[in-house]
Amino acid sequence: MSFQRIHHHIQAEIFAKLRHNDGLRYKDLKDPGLEPSQFTYHLRELIKEKLVEKTEERTYQLAPAGVELAQHFSSVKGNLNEAPLSYSLIFLRTTDKRWFIVKRAKHPHINKYACISGKMHVDETLKQAAKRELHNQTRGAVKTELEYKGYVSIMVRQKNFLTHITGPVWFADNVEPISLPQSLYGEIMWKDWRELPYGQFIPGWKEIVAMIENGGPGYLDFSHVSP
Repeated sequence: MSFQRIHHHIQAEIFAKLRHNDGLRYKDLKDPGLEPSQFTYHLRELIKEKLVEKTEERTYQLAPAGVELAQHFSSVKGNLNEAPLSYSLIFLRTTDKRWFIVKRAKHPHINKYACISGKMHVDETLKQAAKRELHNQTRGAVKTELEYKGYVSIMVRQKNFLTHITGPVWFADNVEPISLPQSLYGEIMWKDWRELPYGQFIPGWKEIVAMIENGGPGYLDFSHVSP
């Protein structure tokens, strides 16, 4: 069972019914137009994938993994819908206006200049997620208070794929430019970003910087089409 799709429409219909009910008996869950063997096969597939479970009361309900996926189910599409990932985006600047820049060492946007960023975890507040990423990506060397500067949605459409991230923007000014080695995240540098070729930055960089320098908090809905 992939995250993006429930592979068969009967399984999607079962999932949709259970999404709207705390529990259903077999006769209430089954579509009258389906053969019992056909319906039972697809119900068992959902149970095998640990998305559905049978209760002691002999009803069927979403299992914990199914409840977690229910937030991604689209009633319009009748299936799971891949949503944009939520990232913490962290910008740091020194007193002499140099910025903390990472030359990314992994896809997407490999070898592009970017800020500190990382996926938010489901058990974190926005601030906790930002503090964790700052600590991990600077190995605890940069200790500063982060200021919330707004929220962004950045969609980048390239020839063969689409990336779409959303998340809060955090900023700290007058940061001590501590020397840091290259990490798994990429090459680290403190630079005036305007001295670097802008075509090598992730799309949306200067728009986010402008939002930060305007005082914020702001909101940026940015889309970009790359050749």
